[in-house]
Amino acid sequence: METMASITEVPVIQVLEKEHYFSQALVPLPSAVPYPPLAPSSLLLRTKLLALTVNNFTYAKLGFLAHWWDVHYLSASTPAPYDDPSKYGRLSAWGWAEVLELTHTGVPAGSFFWGYQPIGTLPQDLTNINIRADGPAYAALTRIMFETAYLMNRYALGSLASTPSTKEAGTRGATFLLCTRGDNEPVAQLTGVSSEYSKAFVEGTGLYDMVASTAESSPAEVLAKMGISESEKIVLVDFGGRAKVGITWATALRPVYPNFLMLCVGYEILELSETDALAVLQAYGTTSVIVNMGELLDQAIKIEGEVKYYENLQRAWESFHKEGIKGLEIR
Repeated sequence: METMASITEVPVIQVLEKEHYFSQALVPLPSAVPYPPLAPSSLLLRTKLLALTVNNFTYAKLGFLAHWWDVHYLSASTPAPYDDPSKYGRLSAWGWAEVLELTHTGVPAGSFFWGYQPIGTLPQDLTNINIRADGPAYAALTRIMFETAYLMNRYALGSLASTPSTKEAGTRGATFLLCTRGDNEPVAQLTGVSSEYSKAFVEGTGLYDMVASTAESSPAEVLAKMGISESEKIVLVDFGGRAKVGITWATALRPVYPNFLMLCVGYEILELSETDALAVLQAYGTTSVIVNMGELLDQAIKIEGEVKYYENLQRAWESFHKEGIKGLEIR
């Protein structure tokens, strides 16, 4: 393990312009070294492994609203012009950080920590944080998506749901589009809808009763093939489909199916100003229920308690991790 005295290389951080986040600057911080001594019960961590996914664009797009820009601030040693927090900021990604130095007796040397890590090689000085241990690459790529699905299945759509909008829609016996099967409420049919490019992969997962392509099928054609009557319940889950495909399908299905519910889990990859991002949220908010993992997590802990929630989550994650997703390989 490295020690404070041996960490002499100049760290580099990623900095984004908050309203033009498709461009990045990799900014060296020569004045950040040498690092100050650690306080008692502290850890010096450095990002080791990250998963860069569509989520990262959502964090940038809505960072001003959900305070994702505030998780890891610009370092005091950040040079101009990137030291202006009103214009520039740091985003993070889910993954692992390694322990470089520690004064915390309860943490083994050489530990790795799972969490929302800053992008760059500048170490972070933390105290009193929790450890989660998993297979690094697979967890970095899939764990946050798994936990979102776990929360939705149990606390939004499942037997523990208490959200009025989902209760009113009623999901028992419903037909689900664009989502995975929950573990608490039985569904009549489960259909995946993807681009033509991804269709073979989605079919290969074995998770769906049927897989349709947005290029070859209209919403009416898909439901006709499934034999769905107008009186049945339909739940459409949009995971950030491109070209507003989720809204297009919702617009086509809502007038025909009175028992229709749309859940918005992700957003299309677009670079938007804060004003335009708010307009998109407003448009989704009038046509769908926006799924927020943080709100679901708060609700879950309130229902079950923090210890029980994380014990159940860990068991579910270990079961999922053991089986994995068919067709998904990490090299």
